Amino acid sequence: MRAGRIVGTILSLGLVWLAGVACPAEPPCDFNDSVLAPDEPGVLSIVEGDGGTALPGAVLTLSVALSDHTGLRVCTGVISWSPTANSGTVANSATRTDAAGVASTTWTLGPTLGTQSVTAALDRWNPPVTVTFTATVVAAHLEIVSGDMQAALGGSVLPDLLEVRLVGEDGGLAPRTNLTWQVTGGGTVAEATTESSPNDGRSQNEWTLGPAGMAQAVTVSEPSGSSVTFTATATPPAGSHPKAEISAYNGTLTPGVIVTMQTPYDGEQTFGPLAPSTQDSDSLQVEVGQAFQITAVVGAQSGSVTCTTGPAIIPDSSDPVNTGHAMVAVFTNAGVFLTCNGAWMSVGAGRASRQSSQRP
Repeated sequence: MRAGRIVGTILSLGLVWLAGVACPAEPPCDFNDSVLAPDEPGVLSIVEGDGGTALPGAVLTLSVALSDHTGLRVCTGVISWSPTANSGTVANSATRTDAAGVASTTWTLGPTLGTQSVTAALDRWNPPVTVTFTATVVAAHLEIVSGDMQAALGGSVLPDLLEVRLVGEDGGLAPRTNLTWQVTGGGTVAEATTESSPNDGRSQNEWTLGPAGMAQAVTVSEPSGSSVTFTATATPPAGSHPKAEISAYNGTLTPGVIVTMQTPYDGEQTFGPLAPSTQDSDSLQVEVGQAFQITAVVGAQSGSVTCTTGPAIIPDSSDPVNTGHAMVAVFTNAGVFLTCNGAWMSVGAGRASRQSSQRP
C-alpha cells in the first residue's frame, strides 16, 4: 500500500510538471543523438540552395535538415557533400548538423553549362539517406550601359554613374550575381563589389578620378569571366599648373637617334634624328604633374618609358655620368624634374647623360 502511494505520487508530480511546461513550436535538438535508433536511417530535407539558375563560378549556399521519423531534429549527425562530374566544388566534404539540426556548405559552380548537382548524404545507414541539389548554369556577358569616356577634373567624382548590364546568352535576363569593380588606372570606386539587379541585370557605381595626366580606367567583371572597361579623362584645373618644357638630347655615340614623345593633350611629337651629343632645338610643353610617354630608338635598339613631371627636388645637374649604357636624356626647364619608369635608358652603347632639372 505504501509503495502504491509512492508511485502514485511520482506519477502525479510528473503530470504536474508536464502540465506546467509549454511545448516548443519546433522539436528540440537531441544532443545525445538518441533520437535516431541504431536501426533508424533518419530523414534529410533540403532547407536552401536547390533549383536555382546561376552563372559559371557562382557560389551557392546549400543546407539540409536532419530529423527522425517523428520530425525531431538531430544535431549530432554528419552529412557528406559530393558534387557530380563537371559540377564544380564544395567547400567541405562533410559537415555536422548544428543546434537546429541543420548542416551547410557552399557550392562553387563549374564552367559547364546546363544542369549541375551536389548530393548530401547521411552515411550511417546502408544505403545512405540522400538528397540532391541541382542548379542550371547559363552563359551571360556584361555590357556598358552608360558612363564611359567621361571627362572631369582630376580627383573629382564623375558627373554620371558607371552603369553595366548583365545579359543572358539569349539576350534576355541573366541571373542575379556579384560584379567586381577594379580600378586599373586612377582614382577609386565607391563599391568594390555590387550585385546585378534581378529585374533588369543592371548595376551602377560611382568613380572618383585620379590625378590629371594619369590613365583612368575601371574594369567590371562577373564570375564566368566576361568583363567591360570604362575609361575617362582627368583634366587639370585651368591655369593651375605651370608648363614644363621638354626637349631631347642624344647622349650616345650613335648618330641618328630618334625620340618620340606623346602627351595626353598635345599628341605625338618626334625629335631627331639627332647626332651624338646633340640636343634638339624643338621642345614640347606639358603641364607639371602630367604623365607622358617617351620612346627612344638608337640604331636597332629601342626602349619606352612613362614619365611624370614634377617640382624639382634634386639639385640642378647636367654632368655626364657613366651608367654602362648610353641613354637619351630628356631635359626640362629649371624647377622641373622627371620621374620615369621603363627601359629607355638601356638603349645604345657608350656614355650617358643623366636627366636634368634644367636645360644645358
